[in-house]
Amino acid sequence: MDARGAASFLVNAAQQVCVRSGRHICGVAKLTEEMLARDDMPAEPVVHIIRRYGSHSTEQKRGFAPAKRGTLGGFSAVPYGALIPEEFDNVLASGRCISVDEGLMDTIRMMTTCMATGQAAGIAASIAIRRGLRGMTEVPYAELRQGLLDRQCILFPVGTPGE
Repeated sequence: MDARGAASFLVNAAQQVCVRSGRHICGVAKLTEEMLARDDMPAEPVVHIIRRYGSHSTEQKRGFAPAKRGTLGGFSAVPYGALIPEEFDNVLASGRCISVDEGLMDTIRMMTTCMATGQAAGIAASIAIRRGLRGMTEVPYAELRQGLLDRQCILFPVGTPGE
């Protein structure tokens, strides 16, 4: 019974408290729904992803998830520019706050993708420090890519379809 004398009960509870999405930067590049729909591979990929959009929630009928969701065939990638804020480029973002359409959160919010964007950000930052660069947009992509490959990060070989 609650304070008014009415019966109340718990309908559902999460197993853990966590945040699925939050604020995103506006990056010099952005992962968009249109990019996934066109099967575009960005020019400077740092993390490969499956082409999925929307949410995996079963609560769609109650309005807790986007009505539009699905998976397309093939792969895409997070572009390096999605980690760099467009207003200042001496920092990098990683994880769920990178530059992405909100409808693609199901694609990038998973721990493996968040860790991989963090790895890319760390390598890019180390290159910038070692070379004395003023901004993250000055990091040579070829060197960043080689740094990812040297650390056995999964990237498709140059020249494969879509890259």
